[in-house]
Amino acid sequence: MKNKSHNLFILIPFLIFLLGLAAPILGNTPPLPLTWKALAKVSFRSELDNTLGYKVSRPIFEKSVEAYENQEVVIEGYIVPLEIGEKYFVISAYPFASCFFCGQAGIETVMEVYVNKPIRLDKETIKVKGKLKLNRKDANRLIYILEEAQEIR
Repeated sequence: MKNKSHNLFILIPFLIFLLGLAAPILGNTPPLPLTWKALAKVSFRSELDNTLGYKVSRPIFEKSVEAYENQEVVIEGYIVPLEIGEKYFVISAYPFASCFFCGQAGIETVMEVYVNKPIRLDKETIKVKGKLKLNRKDANRLIYILEEAQEIR
């Protein structure tokens, strides 16, 4: 009897370890918490955009920001009131009166959000999770894009 209980004490931690390894494969990993402070770690260089025909600012993301690329993240922000639709909206680190569009902050303080199912945008702030994309090239879009997003309540 002593041998069987000893084997159980070895087997159970081993099984828990294996489940931990399998969690990312099974899709059970929780989204990474992301802050606007973390997203602020970006600099810019001026570069000619051949499509537009003039120089634009291209983002240079620090490695700590690049680690979030293509990861499922959770972020909270202020809804920027745009008349675009229920499946696309913009969130900001700051309230609308202080956000990027009003000239009070940088482009690293706003994010495009694309949701799979329409959500009501009748509140001031929202918490969303989705897959983070870093936009390095398209000067007509924001540098942070959240795809396959959904509201967290």
